[in-house]
Amino acid sequence: PSLTTNTSFKKEAAAAKLYKALKSFNTDEETVILILTEHNSKQRNKIDKTYKYNHRRNLINDLKNKLHSHFERLCIGLLQDEAEFCVETLRKLVEGSCRVNDIVGILAWKDSETLDGINKIYKAKFRSDLEDDLLSNCDSKYHPVVKICMSDNREDEDQDETIVKDVQNLCKAIEDEDKEEFKMCLNHTLCCRSWDVLPDIMDMFESVNGGKDLGYFMKKILGKKITEAFQPLFFILDEPSAFYAEEIYDCTEGPGTNDEKLQRIFIQRAEIDLLSIDSVYRNMFGKKLEKLVKEETGGHYRNLLLALLGARV
Repeated sequence: PSLTTNTSFKKEAAAAKLYKALKSFNTDEETVILILTEHNSKQRNKIDKTYKYNHRRNLINDLKNKLHSHFERLCIGLLQDEAEFCVETLRKLVEGSCRVNDIVGILAWKDSETLDGINKIYKAKFRSDLEDDLLSNCDSKYHPVVKICMSDNREDEDQDETIVKDVQNLCKAIEDEDKEEFKMCLNHTLCCRSWDVLPDIMDMFESVNGGKDLGYFMKKILGKKITEAFQPLFFILDEPSAFYAEEIYDCTEGPGTNDEKLQRIFIQRAEIDLLSIDSVYRNMFGKKLEKLVKEETGGHYRNLLLALLGARV
């Protein structure tokens, strides 16, 4: 990760620096950038609460009043709770362009507690069911993928014997040429097994089938259309950094930049694999993310994105 825990964390000092930076007539944006990128999400959450307690002010409201445009939105996104941030992002998809890659990119790898929080916040804010809204606004061929991402039956931890049993069940259904059994086993595995274990299941399956992956047998048994619909899900399970590298390319290639998506990826992956995404992006597209950010963005917004990358401004 490019953004890690600050071992010299002092929440009162960080909150005081932010208060001073936002209080002055000439806002000290560089201090805001420094504080937000020198602390991880849990520490930023504590700074936010300390700011409110010590200075009797709402930090996000102060940022909205003093900052502008993409820089403002990126700062606020870094301060939001993970579930709250996901809810706002998903709502924008529902109201606009509901691409399956975006849904998968947001919801894959979310543990059951976080997903439950997302569902509850969404329902409270919009008086609507998130899964129903996503299904209503995306192509029907992607409905199985959406349901997998929204599954509330997923275990957060699995035993090794579970992995072996799932692979054996899938292989037996293939051997018996039982389409319905294969569909049932596949759906059970993708909906119930932890995100961390699914790549292991896919690797073991490929290993025992002579290098032929799950997609190969899906296409053979269930057809090309449904297999193509599952590609984003299989891609993020197999190579998450490559998945997000392609998503960054997609939102910056051609006229204009999809800043909302760019911000989302940087916020969500900074504490996970943003440096790995940078490396994969360079290998895939011949350019470092640092150079891309400098070409596509500007001002304090650019500086904050660079800081999230751990690059020099």
